[in-house]
Amino acid sequence: MTRTREQLCSSDSFEPQTNKLRTTYNEQSRPLTCIEELPNELFYEIFEYLDGCDIYKAFSKLNARFHHLINNSPIPLKIQVAFKSESESESELKYYCKNVNLPSRNRIVSLYLFKEFFIDEFFRYCIIDASFISLEFIDLIDISSAKLLVLLSYLKSLPRLFSLSAHVDKQELVQSDILLENGDPKHYLAVLNNKITKVNLKNMVTVEEVKFFFLLCKRMQYFQVNIPNESLANELLLDVFEYLDFLNIFRAFHGLNYRFNQLIFNERQVYHLDFRSISKYDFDIICRPYLSYIQDRIVSLDLSDDYRTPDLPQIFLSCGYRINQFINLKSLTISFYSFAVLKQTIFECRELLHLTHLHIHTNNNHDIEKNSRDLIDKIWNLPKLSHCYLDIKYSQSVWFIPISKISQSIHYLSTIGTSYNLNGLLNLFEQAPNLKRLDMGDFSEDHDTQLMQTNFSSLISLSMSTSVSKESMELLFQVIPNLCYLTIQLDNTYLDGQAWEQILIRYIKKIKCFQLKMIIGLGSHKDITEQIDELLDSFRTAFWIEQHQWFVRCDWDPNDIYPKAILYTLPYAFDSFSYVGGNQSKSTCPNDLDYSFYNQVHTLEHVDNTNYDLNNLTFLPIRCINVRHLKIKFPLHDHFWSLLPRLDRLTSLDVGLNDDSDYAQLQQLLNQASHLDTLRFCHMRKFSMKSFNINSKSIQGLEFFQNSGFRFRYFNSEECAILANTAFASQCKFLAIDVKNRRDIIALVNVMPNLQALSILCEDNKKNQHQPIEENDSLIQWLHDHLLLPYTYSITRKGYTNVPLINLWFNRGV
Repeated sequence: MTRTREQLCSSDSFEPQTNKLRTTYNEQSRPLTCIEELPNELFYEIFEYLDGCDIYKAFSKLNARFHHLINNSPIPLKIQVAFKSESESESELKYYCKNVNLPSRNRIVSLYLFKEFFIDEFFRYCIIDASFISLEFIDLIDISSAKLLVLLSYLKSLPRLFSLSAHVDKQELVQSDILLENGDPKHYLAVLNNKITKVNLKNMVTVEEVKFFFLLCKRMQYFQVNIPNESLANELLLDVFEYLDFLNIFRAFHGLNYRFNQLIFNERQVYHLDFRSISKYDFDIICRPYLSYIQDRIVSLDLSDDYRTPDLPQIFLSCGYRINQFINLKSLTISFYSFAVLKQTIFECRELLHLTHLHIHTNNNHDIEKNSRDLIDKIWNLPKLSHCYLDIKYSQSVWFIPISKISQSIHYLSTIGTSYNLNGLLNLFEQAPNLKRLDMGDFSEDHDTQLMQTNFSSLISLSMSTSVSKESMELLFQVIPNLCYLTIQLDNTYLDGQAWEQILIRYIKKIKCFQLKMIIGLGSHKDITEQIDELLDSFRTAFWIEQHQWFVRCDWDPNDIYPKAILYTLPYAFDSFSYVGGNQSKSTCPNDLDYSFYNQVHTLEHVDNTNYDLNNLTFLPIRCINVRHLKIKFPLHDHFWSLLPRLDRLTSLDVGLNDDSDYAQLQQLLNQASHLDTLRFCHMRKFSMKSFNINSKSIQGLEFFQNSGFRFRYFNSEECAILANTAFASQCKFLAIDVKNRRDIIALVNVMPNLQALSILCEDNKKNQHQPIEENDSLIQWLHDHLLLPYTYSITRKGYTNVPLINLWFNRGV
């Protein structure tokens, strides 16, 4: 293997930068005299720097211990295939594929394949398929375009492919473009639609080559290219526009010259329009008058009424726009609308004959039954709707309201936040007879169920949370006989492996994928470890281990006064995970370190248990590398960095600090979170601004305590002045903060040049908070009188009785 270690560990590589496990040694222990006395953790650290084949070559034949370490190490593997000559490659490559690549395929995170001959040989002995569950980075050096197209059919099965680098001869690229034009580009290239997001072409390329990459990367977010001095064809620019949001097109190209202005409003072009987090400046420019020029070519539209775009729906309506004017709209996303505006919007959607996807995220705090019934009836009347996502957070749990309409078009329905009983579900199945996939909220007991004789054969996938009895679940499962995919979360319902085996064999005979998470109360009359072992043994039968190869893990706190355990199938399949330091864990896997990468986890809550001496504990052997949202309490133990070896995908962070000394650890975390957008402070007491000297170039939003719903912490003038003197003051676009004195609002606005939106509660306005909103405008009027700004802005008040927030949206120029 000829590739250098510097390449493997280069900071320029796409590969994840892994934080090292910290290994401590007792100074009183005897000195180490040979390599075998070194702990396993140290070898794991060494393995992280080495190529996987080199690890096997150097250590596998030393003794049984090293053979076990290599084959059972939790460390991700990087594999490179680059031999000095073709003559020595075949037997050696075959050997490594058989003994390293295939046995460890679930741990391989990157592949470096050099020259087409070696690439052919590699794929001859090692077929890439979905079992490479951790493979994220592939580098193909000197490969022909024809071979690249063949390999794409293999790569489509990879669930975690994040980066593909293919070094193709220039002439080959042009030829491959011609080949694609003669065939169907979508047929060949759709396999990577949702994978490649970043392309950087460092060498001089042609227009045809640029077009090739835009065809290849349907979800590209970043594109950098060096093009020679030749005219860009209109067709190429229109291809570029197809993959960009209209706001990005407008910012980048409008006003350059007459030609670009004509292309932007080309009558053949379709557009995606996302108003979430838009500045008021951009919104006003686009809506007056440019949106009217392209409204019949908008295919996707995202609208929001959160604090980043306050009162946007009303402003949108005041500009004279209605949803039914977007006659070719296919996808609509609506967030945080009032129910009145939401129902009117959905009513207008009935005229949209191309609308297939609808996403609604909102709250309903009053008239639950009436509002829900009207809304559902209007949605069910949409003629072409096939995918419906309803994330409606109610002030209390609510049954899914019986539906009076029938929708033949809905195939996928997600109703997070909505509860069902069995009668409600049966009604839903009747009114959506072609429903194939259902992701729902809570499924609750119903003692008055009249079981129907009809089976609902269309449903093949179900995801739900419940605490009902086994008998109630069986009533549901027996009316959906074609169910193939079941994801279920149980709370305080004890069903062991034998019980689940009976349910699956009897009622879900076509099961292909079973994903389970159970929170189980444990008895205090019996040893906790014995109870855990008995539970795990029930999942070790031939049905679980041999027939399906379904494994489970069980986590528990051995010292909890109210003992409970969390049992879940592996690999971990759920979006969120709560990690508590001090928890113990066991699994039914042959090796307890199998399935240690929790790649599905996007939301992670991390809490160190201060009741234990964490230095003497064995932590859960897991890693989360795809976390987008992190909620964490400081201080952090060293094990945190092995749990989260990479933070470059983190976009929002909720933190709780214990005291000022925690700012150093917070800064350490921020240094590694290169794409962090929003930082929230969630603790209210012991919070001090005196040591608030943290910084991060990527953060655009700061939120202080408003997510708690209770107002315990108001910033005084000194603390506001400290914030105004930080680096955040110059870069922050979105700020949520509560202040004691209204004059501090003026001071913050004046020193934050990039502030687009401000959500604020003023303590000296609390005396008016229980008045009706229309009568409680004294602070708003005061702000109008004292905000002497050279640009326009809007002020609105959110109507919560205990939290009368004021939102400001600023029309700052660029």
